[in-house]
Amino acid sequence: MKIFDFTNGRKGAELGDIKRANSMGGCLVRKGDRVYRVELSDDAQWTFGPTAEATWHTGATWLRWENNQPVEDMPIRPEDFGVGAICFCTGQWRTGEGAGKWVWTIVGTAEWNREACSKGILKSTYERTITEDAA
Repeated sequence: MKIFDFTNGRKGAELGDIKRANSMGGCLVRKGDRVYRVELSDDAQWTFGPTAEATWHTGATWLRWENNQPVEDMPIRPEDFGVGAICFCTGQWRTGEGAGKWVWTIVGTAEWNREACSKGILKSTYERTITEDAA
């Protein structure tokens, strides 16, 4: 799976090639007692083209194997590639008939995520408030 720089909010230079991701974190972030959904802005989404769907995630991993046995989930982190944010494609997915969509994942460092929200690369939407009853 090819990893690309996404620091500028666009698919940039190829940074490396690793095993395919086996898990992705969610798109919800908790700040105090409030929960927000984080997504790419429409402009950042367009960088992948009309036949693609890109989603921001809190993190991602790939599964390391030894002696034909799964050993541990290894994080896929932007800082390991020396950048603020990365993107990678998990393939073309179809539901029913039709052309399908190329599915891209975005993962950023905590600092990049904050900056991307202020620059309009990411947008956050209030989802709910956590109360003692819900905790």
